[in-house]
Amino acid sequence: MQFEVFLPRPNPAAHAQLQLAHGDAVSAAVGRLVRMSRAKRGMTRRQLAQASGASERYLAQIEGGEGNPSVIVLSAIAQALDVPIADLLPRANGAPAAMARILDILGRVPATELPVIADLIEARLGEDRAGARGRRIALIGLRGAGKSTLGRRLADELGFPFIELDRLVEQDYGAHVSDLIEMAGLATFRRYERACLERVLDRRRQP
Repeated sequence: MQFEVFLPRPNPAAHAQLQLAHGDAVSAAVGRLVRMSRAKRGMTRRQLAQASGASERYLAQIEGGEGNPSVIVLSAIAQALDVPIADLLPRANGAPAAMARILDILGRVPATELPVIADLIEARLGEDRAGARGRRIALIGLRGAGKSTLGRRLADELGFPFIELDRLVEQDYGAHVSDLIEMAGLATFRRYERACLERVLDRRRQP
């Protein structure tokens, strides 16, 4: 018995676009971490520039997500901020930027006010879950099982918008799902898929 194996052709343009998008995301995350660390210590950008040896203009680019600091520059910034360099690097499985911002804000809130904030968060989550879950239908299944066909017919019947996450991922990252998984791995695809889902849910929550 003879078997033939067919492998998809690599797409250099799509691969390059994925690398560029990933690089932009990392630069933005590094800039946010530098900016937050500087704010926690009450340092101005000029003071950080003097302490680290990096120019104030370059620090502005880094904090704005437009810079690409070398390890040596980032180490000097970490030393000036008196933090480990790892604190200025995004974690692969870390919280999204919004969560990091929330934690940063909570760190400045007096301990006596935290119970009130916790109650507000729980109340808000309870409202969102009760109201939103009843208006959403998710179809999950193997590829080719008919999710797209049935989903569109069901959405038309109920008068709901039909959203296909695979298509959103492909539009955002400029590559077919199969190419994306081949080049970046399933875990990366799931991360992109979750980001698209969260964006869709955020839009649906807006009045």
